[in-house]
Amino acid sequence: MEIKLIQLSLNNIKGVKSYTIKPNGRSTVVSGDNGTGKTTLFDAYLWVLFDMDSSGRKGAEAVKTTDGSDYVHYLDHTVEVIFDQNGKERKYKKTLKEKWTKPRRQQKKRYDGNVTSYWVDDVPVKANEYIDAVFDLVPDGLFQILSDPVYFSTRLHWKERLEVLTEMSGKVSPADIVAGNPLLEDLITDMGDRNLEDYKRIQQDAKRRIDQEINAIPLRIDEVTHNRPADQDWSDLEHRRDRLKDKITNYDKQLAESSEAVKAVRDIAARLEQAKAKRQQIIDELVRQGNQERMDLRNKLHELAMAKEMKRDELHSIQRRVINLQHELEAESVKRNVLYKEFDEAKAAFHDAVSRQFVGSDIEGNCPTCGQPLPEDDIADRIQQAKDAFNVHKETEISRYKQQIEDINATGKQVSSNINNLETEINELIGKRDALETEINELIPEIDDINKRLERAAYYQAADFETHEKVTVASFDVMQLETEFHQSKVIDNVDTLLKKSLAQKELDEVIQLLATKDRINDADKRIAELNDELKSKSVIQAEIEGKLYACDEYVVARTRAIEGKINAMFSAVEFKLFSEQINGGVVETCEAITGDTTYSKANTAAQINAGLDIIRAISDHYGYTVPVFVDRLESNLHLYPIKSQYIALLAKEGDIKMEVIE
Repeated sequence: MEIKLIQLSLNNIKGVKSYTIKPNGRSTVVSGDNGTGKTTLFDAYLWVLFDMDSSGRKGAEAVKTTDGSDYVHYLDHTVEVIFDQNGKERKYKKTLKEKWTKPRRQQKKRYDGNVTSYWVDDVPVKANEYIDAVFDLVPDGLFQILSDPVYFSTRLHWKERLEVLTEMSGKVSPADIVAGNPLLEDLITDMGDRNLEDYKRIQQDAKRRIDQEINAIPLRIDEVTHNRPADQDWSDLEHRRDRLKDKITNYDKQLAESSEAVKAVRDIAARLEQAKAKRQQIIDELVRQGNQERMDLRNKLHELAMAKEMKRDELHSIQRRVINLQHELEAESVKRNVLYKEFDEAKAAFHDAVSRQFVGSDIEGNCPTCGQPLPEDDIADRIQQAKDAFNVHKETEISRYKQQIEDINATGKQVSSNINNLETEINELIGKRDALETEINELIPEIDDINKRLERAAYYQAADFETHEKVTVASFDVMQLETEFHQSKVIDNVDTLLKKSLAQKELDEVIQLLATKDRINDADKRIAELNDELKSKSVIQAEIEGKLYACDEYVVARTRAIEGKINAMFSAVEFKLFSEQINGGVVETCEAITGDTTYSKANTAAQINAGLDIIRAISDHYGYTVPVFVDRLESNLHLYPIKSQYIALLAKEGDIKMEVIE
């Protein structure tokens, strides 16, 4: 399929008001100084076909004229392209217009987006029909690749580039890739139905998890080692344990012999505590009774203060409501005065209409056409018609003023009712306000009186009742029991208990040290388990790393298998299909190599010729040739030869406008 550009016309595209280029199917050079609009031709071409410009901007942004950072409005943007498709003329036209709407009650129009219209072979079509018609020329995606030398290497993702090249060169079967390589044969078996990318992701995820687990094990070993108790002389500890147990047994025998004496002492101690508690209860009750009046006064004071505060809140609320109602009353009064005035004016107009009389002498007796006097009958008819019209108008006026008076009266009744209601509510609220003020004023002296009584009321403490009769009796009981307790013979028992306590404490410490022997054994066992776990997980880690290495080897083998087939299709460019990483791994890629450097680092001339070679090979494979736009021709005057028609854009200093050179 051979597509040739016959004509490209544009209006109001990125500052170019109107321009037409007519290659008529021949390769053409468009020259001009920078800023004259050469690239705009290519932008217009891309927009009319693919709705984008050479920078990737889409829609209105691809074609609108700008003034600084703002768009220039009220312009219609139109591009029309005419192709020759194997001898048949095809036209594609596209227009973008701004949509302006005038909101209600506003003088200025508002910009409300854009409207795009489409034509195919002069027939208006819908957007989806237009897109289908464009790709009837060349399939979607292939058209743009074949139109722009830089599109394949800069706009397509490397996976999309590889997909195109692989389809062109023919796919290599997995059997051909792994033949004779046991490592890759095992990989294919392990992959099963999964593709290489998913399989590699699974292994990478497994490696990430096993790495985390392995890295955590030394930390866990350090933690167990840190908490492991120090080794002890276990024989010495066991001897001390047995000796202390014997001492404690002897102390228990001594204590058992004096158990009755100990029991008596304990009984005295218990009675002493009960006596002290009883005395304290007596003192607490006396203090409570002495301070009861003060507590009652405080409760009453709190109650009155709360009542006073609640009444103040209610008073403030009423005062605010009265102020609001007074404002409403003033507004209603003003409204009533306005109604009085309107009523007087309507009533005067009504009486004026009623008293108005018809005057027939004002009727002219001459013909309005020729100016001659009219016959008497005609004059009488005109008078009667005028009188009838006057009466109709008079009745209408009387009815209108009558209705106006009725409406004013109805509104006035409602306003008067509102005023009465407001005055009533205000008076009621004023009454409540006065009553609340009276109640508050009555509370003030009562609160003052309680405060004075509180100042006079006594405040009792425990020391005030030390000489009270009940306290004196209870204190005497306590004193007797204390004397009896101190005279008890418990010195030997206390000494024995102390010695036993010290021996028991030492025994507990020894037992605790002996218990660390089990903890040490448990810690040693746990460290051994963690070391075994580290070894087993390291084996798994090595297996996973082996699988990932096999994945990289498969990528290299597959890439080498197809790299030669792909590069055989090109003469000015080669393709690098994998790259090695610092860690020794490999990653797939698809990057063009021109000369001794990658496409991204090559100069403009090399990039253009590499792109033309790519277009040539893809065009030969798929059987389509379309117009190729070559920008910045000044950087490469020796273009790689291709079958396609090209439109070259040449920057030529001094040319103040674009010129077409065939």
